[in-house]
Amino acid sequence: MILVYECVGTAMLTSLIANYYAIKTLRHTPGYGDNNTIQTDNVGLLLGMFVTIMFSARISGSHFNPCITLGYMIGNVKIGKFDRILGFLYIAAQFAGAFLGCIFAKIFSGSTVDIELGINGGDIVQTIILEIMGSFFLVFMYLTSTEEKTKFTKDAAIQTIILAGSYLGAMLIAGVKLEILDASPVNPAIAIAFVFFNPTAKAFGSLLIFGTMSLVGSVLALIFFRFVYKKT
Repeated sequence: MILVYECVGTAMLTSLIANYYAIKTLRHTPGYGDNNTIQTDNVGLLLGMFVTIMFSARISGSHFNPCITLGYMIGNVKIGKFDRILGFLYIAAQFAGAFLGCIFAKIFSGSTVDIELGINGGDIVQTIILEIMGSFFLVFMYLTSTEEKTKFTKDAAIQTIILAGSYLGAMLIAGVKLEILDASPVNPAIAIAFVFFNPTAKAFGSLLIFGTMSLVGSVLALIFFRFVYKKT
């Protein structure tokens, strides 16, 4: 049941991000509308993330992201430890959910918008750094919520708002160099699913960055959390 919640939650998150990207793409579509008539609602995405995280917070922990699960697997930071075999199953459920979410977005939105998760060749180094920074920020915020002495609050609703805001903030930090989308998924499962359903040369060229660099940020966040933040 835990894996079902993790899969469904990831699918919900993927659908939210896909719709967000579709709106951003439509803003740049000639003849569809201008920047004043088609607004991308960051607040709406934030509220959607809040509900999605609340959906399975007490069941699976609402990881929905291999980067977050990797931090738990390596660090065993969760009270009672986090089983590494379960972690691999989490990641498999997250990839299944990401692909399922893309299918849902294609079917139920009825949109024919092609989402290109790609960057220009001259922005590779900057994007790598930004992706690592975004992942670091996101995973660190999740890690702080695992122990009583590092939590920012004991109120579950407020904690969920903090995590949802952290996720959106990480996306915007990491997506500075994405010309149209302006936000990276900071999630290898979702990134790979987007490229699979929207294959372009630019997207495939950027897949290594969006599919792996966030994992580097996850490891760095764990090191900082364990050996610096908790000892401060």
